[in-house]
Amino acid sequence: DAKPTSPNYQKFLEQYGGKAVELDACPVDLIQNKLREAIESIIDVDEFNVQVELEKSDAAQVAAYRRVVLQAITEA
Repeated sequence: DAKPTSPNYQKFLEQYGGKAVELDACPVDLIQNKLREAIESIIDVDEFNVQVELEKSDAAQVAAYRRVVLQAITEA
């Protein structure tokens, strides 16, 4: 349960209720699985992966532009 002696108790109680657990007492794989399930229930994982690949491609393109600009600046 949430600690009534905590300075944040009332705010926590209003927002989340009186139940509290310490996650560091849980096995890591349990926490990872619960977190993964929660995330995957909200996002479109396939679209997320597409966006990750696009971001990598964009980063490579920006790096290439940066090299060209830096070379032009140093040669000027």
